[in-house]
Amino acid sequence: MKKIDIRLANSNDAQIIALLGRITFAETFGHFFSDQQDLINYFEATFSVEKIKNSLAKPNNIYWISFVDQLPVGYAKLKLNSGSDFIDSENICQLQKIYVMKNFLG
Repeated sequence: MKKIDIRLANSNDAQIIALLGRITFAETFGHFFSDQQDLINYFEATFSVEKIKNSLAKPNNIYWISFVDQLPVGYAKLKLNSGSDFIDSENICQLQKIYVMKNFLG
């Protein structure tokens, strides 16, 4: 039986999250990019280690990483106090990302 763990991420996990973001995004959306350089540019803008570190440092962002048999296979990002024009409340959170490697979906 496979062992599944989910834990809160911290700044030491930025490289893992950046890599998971690139892998899972490419698996899911990579075929929409006709020019591979555009995909690489997107990775550098969205999934750089520095950008992930900055996001992890913000107190209103919470990240979790999931592992199967100690292999990182996915992550999720929750943004606290995320206002919305459609919901009349100040206590709103937003699930901004939930990325899982293709072989571990289901």
